Amino acid sequence: MHILVSTTTASDLAETAEQSIDYLQKIVDYMISKAHILISALIILIVGWYLTKFICKLVRHSLDKTRLDASVTSFINSLTKFGLRALLAIIVINKLGVDTTSLIALLTSASLAIGLAVQGSLANFAGGVLLLIMNHLWWETI
Repeated sequence: MHILVSTTTASDLAETAEQSIDYLQKIVDYMISKAHILISALIILIVGWYLTKFICKLVRHSLDKTRLDASVTSFINSLTKFGLRALLAIIVINKLGVDTTSLIALLTSASLAIGLAVQGSLANFAGGVLLLIMNHLWWETI
């Protein structure tokens, strides 16, 4: 019966520790060299988030002045918020150096596929929104 015995010497441990320190130093140097990109992306994210909130408030206040139904104004406000935040995410990802053309192509093809899959339901939904916008239905008559 053979027993495996680990024969780690002090020089092997010192070499492994030195390699680990070199690797960590490379990571720190890389992060320092890319710090301006990370900081600018974070600034864009923070400013864009507050700008999105401001624009959504403007949209909500302008829609409240119209005679649209509350569900339509809520839907338009949610759609605006989602669209602006998606645009902000794409801008931040692009600032970090990721190629966003393939991401945009993927989102476009996915939205086309979903739109074609729910074509009948989407037509009914659009008809319902048009009925709410045109004020043909009143709650008193239902």
